Amino acid sequence: MLKRIGVETVLLATDLDACRDFYEGSLELPVVATGATSFTVQSGTSRIRVSRSTTGTRDQQTKCIWTVPDVRAVVTWLAMRDVDPLRYNGEDGIHTDKDGIAVHGSSLIAWIQDPAGNTLGIQQPT
Repeated sequence: MLKRIGVETVLLATDLDACRDFYEGSLELPVVATGATSFTVQSGTSRIRVSRSTTGTRDQQTKCIWTVPDVRAVVTWLAMRDVDPLRYNGEDGIHTDKDGIAVHGSSLIAWIQDPAGNTLGIQQPT
């Protein structure tokens, strides 16, 4: 029954304004819904809802991933928008190159963080 229904990612944030500036401004994702305690952006056929939380996110793992044809082009575009990838030097066996891109499984991947500390991935299958 659910296999044809899209899924919406929900992320937590203590500062909705800073996160809205990041998603709408830096990532250029259109806001499609707003409420007193959340906002939702559209990315392709998917949505990301950012919801106000008194504690914010407590996990460091990746919350959502965009699959792209050219991760280096996206990382370059993000850098022009002052969004830098996270750097890893062996933590959990992950090493990023000078551009912040790692070989991870069968993908090239870069990670970024929103102002609330939610980790987001950009991956290119190899």
